Amino acid sequence: VGMNEAEQLREDNERLKARVIELERKLAFWEGHTTLGYGARGEQLVAAITGGQLTHHTELFDLEMSNGARVEVKYSKANVSVKGSPGRRWQWNKIYGQAGGKKYDYLLLIGEKDERHWKDYRDSDAPYVLFLLKRGDERPFVSSGGNYISVGANPLPKTVRYRALFERHQISADALSEALQRDD
Repeated sequence: VGMNEAEQLREDNERLKARVIELERKLAFWEGHTTLGYGARGEQLVAAITGGQLTHHTELFDLEMSNGARVEVKYSKANVSVKGSPGRRWQWNKIYGQAGGKKYDYLLLIGEKDERHWKDYRDSDAPYVLFLLKRGDERPFVSSGGNYISVGANPLPKTVRYRALFERHQISADALSEALQRDD
């Protein structure tokens, strides 16, 4: 390694260290503000990506798109499936609301990525996995309890039921806005 190349590597390393510090600060901010809540973070993220309007927290959906489409947003961390196991699982609760009264056209499920499968998700650069389902398309994935969806975070699921979620409904952040703005 020549002197100029070594200097360039040092500069790159310093720049990357500074970027890591910046990202760690941002992450600490989000993790430290419990009042924002995970759901609110998901809603704000989707509003920023799509240009949708956030609704009041008492509304029967979270976002309204310019074409009138109503979107319910649910967020889940990558939770430990079984204590001591490396497997992760998402669980989106109350997808139909507390009393089952949610009224929306689309259900957007946001899952924090399982770091073991980071590059295997459709949007490999994003820190989240997005699933967009038209109202009614969620039914095959709803757990027997009736008001939640629980799915392993492995993007190559063994069951046909959950493979369909990844294959048909997983969407990139770039494609999300366009999908929600369609008039169909």
